[in-house]
Amino acid sequence: MKPIVAVLVLFAVAGFATAETCTVTTQTMEGREYTHEVCEAVVEELFKQDVEGFRYTAYAVQWRGAHVIVEDPLSKTSHIVGDQLSFLVVRVDIPEKSIRALSFMVFEPPKPQEEECP
Repeated sequence: MKPIVAVLVLFAVAGFATAETCTVTTQTMEGREYTHEVCEAVVEELFKQDVEGFRYTAYAVQWRGAHVIVEDPLSKTSHIVGDQLSFLVVRVDIPEKSIRALSFMVFEPPKPQEEECP
């Protein structure tokens, strides 16, 4: 009985370690409502490619119970598996063209630059 309890506790702890946290913000501009979602999740897998100096960087994370790929369009981040990653959930909804798209992009505010001493 004790090994089963230990396994259940392990699964419970693993579930908390991979759970994402999200903040949803809604704003109204010119009569239209805009919503954006900023999330944090644990990097589960890393995708990097460098071809002739051109780089690609993306990360696999859990979002709402599914694996999704979060792209870094400028390849400026260098996270590793296990790191916390901030990302933006982008929703595009254009009803008149029957478009409803979902994408995920790295969202990390720029780090403050250190001032040089004179």
